Amino acid sequence: MASYMILICLSVVVLTIVSATPAEQQPFDCPVNEKYYKCQLEQCFKTCDHLKNIPPCPSIVAGCYDPACLCDFGYLRNSKGECVPEDKCS
Repeated sequence: MASYMILICLSVVVLTIVSATPAEQQPFDCPVNEKYYKCQLEQCFKTCDHLKNIPPCPSIVAGCYDPACLCDFGYLRNSKGECVPEDKCS
């Protein structure tokens, strides 16, 4: 029972940290199909190349990486650095 409570608390903390920052508090604007995150927890950005060859990349890491614009859900970064729908990856 205690392990479930710890898991729930950890999930709430992660969701709070990862939630998008309101627009008025963003130090820079993000391109189309991207959201600004004050504290992003991923070491690696998801790209179209990952559809063919998935690299090892922990999704939750100790610490907080620099603020960043990350692709919206269902979008991946292409070779030009743009976030495109997964089905548009070539």
